[in-house]
Amino acid sequence: AIPMPPPSTMTIRAPPMGPSYLPPMVSQIPPGVEIVRNLGEITYKYFDIGGGVIGRDLAKMVLLVFCIKHEDERYEMGSEEWTDTKEAIMSTGQNVDGQLPLMIVEGKNFPESHAMSRFLLRRVGRYGQNPRADFLSDMISDKAYKWQSDWVGARFGSDEMKEAYLAKREDIYAKFNKMLNKTSGKYFCGDEIHMADLAVFGIMWDDTLAHGCEILEKFPEMADFFGEVKKTKNLKEWLEKKSAQHQASLVTY
Repeated sequence: AIPMPPPSTMTIRAPPMGPSYLPPMVSQIPPGVEIVRNLGEITYKYFDIGGGVIGRDLAKMVLLVFCIKHEDERYEMGSEEWTDTKEAIMSTGQNVDGQLPLMIVEGKNFPESHAMSRFLLRRVGRYGQNPRADFLSDMISDKAYKWQSDWVGARFGSDEMKEAYLAKREDIYAKFNKMLNKTSGKYFCGDEIHMADLAVFGIMWDDTLAHGCEILEKFPEMADFFGEVKKTKNLKEWLEKKSAQHQASLVTY
């Protein structure tokens, strides 16, 4: 018999709000095969952040890396469309704070980036299977969130805040490098990518855009980690668009 080539697309469907078991891990996806996880109708809403910055787009990275089918809605901060949408989000109870990101799954509302990311990871079987790995992911994600908050303060705050951040920047990388060295795999929680990896990668991306990649020369493990995540299936193309946005933002007239 003549062997048939593998299908170009493999769709994994899950029951409404149920788990999606037996999903291929990211590293196990065969070359040339496109995985599409259909977890129901998902709409992801967030701002269209310019300059190539990822910001707090953690759930978007989860959707991409784990091949979850979704619609993407973007809003420009300060626009009339966003003002109207914010009022609608608050008045309908989609998110009482009127903030983004917001994810709608089968008509149900999921605010807060880390919470919606955990929800998605449970659906694809990555979260809730190994308590120790989940704890490590939560702990490191919390530290990455604190790092990101410091970075945002320095980016948009006073000169004193920027100077204070730059003074402790190398120490931040050193601490994360130490945590990375404790794992037996190439990621923070082992051999498979987890939420913590995307949380750390997101702030590393923004930080190196703003302050340069030279610091990674002092921390080769973090440099290897950064490169490994950057080439992840489905994330690579999105990051290329972000890089193009960043280059466009550097154009001076």
